[in-house]
Amino acid sequence: MNTPNKVKEHLISLGFNPYNSEVSKKLYDCEWSMYKRTKYEDVKECLTNNKPPQIGVYYYSFNLGDTLHESYAVELCQENDIGWVTFEYYGLSNNDILQRYEMIEKSLIASWEASWRDKE
Repeated sequence: MNTPNKVKEHLISLGFNPYNSEVSKKLYDCEWSMYKRTKYEDVKECLTNNKPPQIGVYYYSFNLGDTLHESYAVELCQENDIGWVTFEYYGLSNNDILQRYEMIEKSLIASWEASWRDKE
């Protein structure tokens, strides 16, 4: 099995849902994307939808000459009491997603929590 499919299976096992519409591909200029609500409880909810933060993973690939370049981005984009904010890790490798996803999500949630003016 090729590695992007292995990454997809790993993300699905973590609760991600594939979202591979043409709209998503055009908006994010990516091959595919997946989304899920964070697993962390007791986090501040998005002011727009009153739900826990959603995490998006985007897979990018392109050929440059005879070389295939692949990378991933992991993003949290929500509205807090100041405005809309996006936190993102990008340029991630297959191994980053397979081995360090939990650390990445935890860091994004910590950034989200710290971004509020009213931290109580």
